[in-house]
Amino acid sequence: MRNKFLLALKNSIYDLVKNPIIIIPSLALFALLTLLSKLSISLNYKLQTTPLLISWLVIFILISISFLSLIFSGIIGMSKEIIEKKSQKYTLMKFLPYSKKFFLKSFLVLAMFIFLYIFIIGVMYGFTKVMIILKPYFTLTPSVFSLISFLIYFTWLAGVVIFFTFTNFYMIIYNLSIRESIKSSFKFVIKNYSGVLSISVLFFMIFFLLSKYSSLWSSAIEFLIVTPYLSLVLSRLIMNAKS
Repeated sequence: MRNKFLLALKNSIYDLVKNPIIIIPSLALFALLTLLSKLSISLNYKLQTTPLLISWLVIFILISISFLSLIFSGIIGMSKEIIEKKSQKYTLMKFLPYSKKFFLKSFLVLAMFIFLYIFIIGVMYGFTKVMIILKPYFTLTPSVFSLISFLIYFTWLAGVVIFFTFTNFYMIIYNLSIRESIKSSFKFVIKNYSGVLSISVLFFMIFFLLSKYSSLWSSAIEFLIVTPYLSLVLSRLIMNAKS
């Protein structure tokens, strides 16, 4: 099984190099999110009241999820076409049909991931509050506090979120319902847990390192290389499992 995961990583590099056309939607997503971010920064200076700021935050999140849903659906669809050895022209033509067909379901799946993220943020906030309350009795050193916080976060990712990893991929590649896609994702991860965890940690570290460099280049690498490559890797894993 380890060899299959390594082979997926290797073959997906070839897929990306031979089919750079998959970068185009990622480039569009990068441009859209950059413009939206600049607009948000500008509005944050102009909106003076809390209700207006909260309203804009909700609108910002909904627009962001919409962009992500629309483009990620197309990228996963293109990944499927590339792995099935379709022509580059045909692959690009299939972007919009996949985007339109799976936009709503992909939106709901991404909203689910955001809910999972908000939940763990709430847990982390609660942990911090408890430590503040207990401060008169005992305190944790900054390094120990950071370590415990990291372990809580990692446990949530490795024990819960990881099982939803392939939901969008099963949904789009095999045209399944959200419920069927979640079940398929759970089954695949349970059967291949160590391999999926290894790949998850690998890409988590890549995104983490890129986030440490707040520059145009790091963002470009994240969107134009890592994102389409990740889509190809995850798509190939479940498609190989079916073959």
